[in-house]
Amino acid sequence: MNSETARQIISDAAYLLEQVATYQAKFGRSYTITPLSPPEVQSLTQSIFELQCKIAAALDPTSLTNPHYKCGEWWERQEVIDIGVVQELVNEACHLVSCCAYFSAEARGMEGSYAVRSAQSTLAGLLHPATRQVALATGATVTG
Repeated sequence: MNSETARQIISDAAYLLEQVATYQAKFGRSYTITPLSPPEVQSLTQSIFELQCKIAAALDPTSLTNPHYKCGEWWERQEVIDIGVVQELVNEACHLVSCCAYFSAEARGMEGSYAVRSAQSTLAGLLHPATRQVALATGATVTG
């Protein structure tokens, strides 16, 4: 993980927040998706899923297999991630940028790796588990 990748995660998280806010404003937090749902529901849901996949793909594969569930398992309660969880994701992404920048500037190497790994695991735990699986299946390999 480096600062550039962490900044891209923030950018993707901001767009995710926009998509989720739009979804929630139009359909509510607890909307149940069915095959008869309007095309816009399907489109927004797909966009939200793809953005989570993109964020997951940017994380270290080890964090994807060892997520930290800061907001619990939200997918057990609702079909689509909500604004509150995405705001936590944005906050954690900002924390990741600061960790990467700090340890890069200090040239501390492995001494700072715990903070970076911890932030990535928290980000992974905020994403739907299917997005973590997609990220792992599309080329990521777990590193020691």
